[in-house]
Amino acid sequence: MLQKIIENDLPITNDMKILASALNYDIFVTNDLALKKIAQIFFDSNKIESVGEDFDNNYTGYLEVVMDNS
Repeated sequence: MLQKIIENDLPITNDMKILASALNYDIFVTNDLALKKIAQIFFDSNKIESVGEDFDNNYTGYLEVVMDNS
């Protein structure tokens, strides 16, 4: 699975594992801008897509979650 990643001298990271698992498909969908750029090595640009997102203007880079034991 990772052979094409290794052949292109890319580091084996979690993102590369995700990309490698998608190489058997005709389309790659991600909202990760860096991963989109790397995916262009393996996919035509018209085969790389994003999923629509609702953006919160108050996004801080993290999500606060309160756990409840009930």
